[in-house]
Formats: sequence, C-alpha cells, structure tokens
Amino acid sequence: MALLVRPAPHDLEILLIQRPLSERDPWSGHMALPGGRREGDEDALTTAIRETREEVGVDLERDGMLIGRLDEVSPSRGGPQIAVAPFVFAVPSETAVVPDPAEVADTVWIPIRHLADPASAAEHLYLLPGGESLRFPALAYHGYVIWGLTHRMLIQFLGIVRTVREWEAS
Repeated sequence: MALLVRPAPHDLEILLIQRPLSERDPWSGHMALPGGRREGDEDALTTAIRETREEVGVDLERDGMLIGRLDEVSPSRGGPQIAVAPFVFAVPSETAVVPDPAEVADTVWIPIRHLADPASAAEHLYLLPGGESLRFPALAYHGYVIWGLTHRMLIQFLGIVRTVREWEAS
C-alpha cells in the first residue's frame, strides 16, 4: 500500500481511493489507500509502486519520494487475516490521479488538518449478516467515511505528523 502526501495551500493532502462495489471483495466500497496483492516474487515496495500506478496512474518511481513506512496493522475483528504496512511517499503538488474504473470507484485528496481535527471523528456502524451490528471509530470527510484498517493507518500517520509539528513548535 502507498500513502501519498502532496503539498496544498496551507496544508498537506493525503490521497484516498474508494473501492468499487463487488460481491467478491471483502472491502467493497470502502475508503482505502492505493495498494493490492503481490505478483510473483516482487517485494512489498515494488507492489505498492505498481499498484499505485495501476489504480490511480501515479508513477511513484518517477514522481514520488519515499519518506518511510508505517507499522503493520491487521484487522481487529473478522475478515481476511492480513497485515499491511503502507509506504509513505511525497508527491508534487500538481500530482493528478487517473483512476482505473475497474479498481477504483472514486478518489479524494483530503487535507491533513481536516483529518487531525477532532470534529472529523465519526463512527461506522457495520451490519453483520444476522442483523447485529458492530461500531468502529472512523473519520468523516464530505460524505466519505474512513474506518477499519485505513482509519488505523491514518491515525498512526497523524500521530507522526502531530509529533513533528509539536517538535517544530518547541
């Protein structure tokens, strides 16, 4: 997975995708970072670069600067048991995306200040097949609800950003 950050007026923005609706996809319709499955013997970084190019048309080898990698996160309840650790890339402010409609229903650049604002905190109600529901912490942005693994990755990244901003201010 790749967490893309670009400069914007008075802030930085993070790119999120919305996955298309599909009965075969356990994360159908969810907000996510660009990324996907490895092919052959490629490593995680090569996968993140390839998947970003395929899903949103951004060539990270040409236009990205690798900043680092976040810690692994895994689903806390149910779902496929995977562990993902996104690579963080800085991209130029003029970076535009060209989503592949087979893999991406929508894209949105979200200002970090919005995600860090306590007013963006939300809750996602996940309905189970038997009619019960589970509540998950989430972030909201203009009708998009970010929860699950993506929420946990963004919270981790926002913690790093907050630490850097506090250090700069001292």
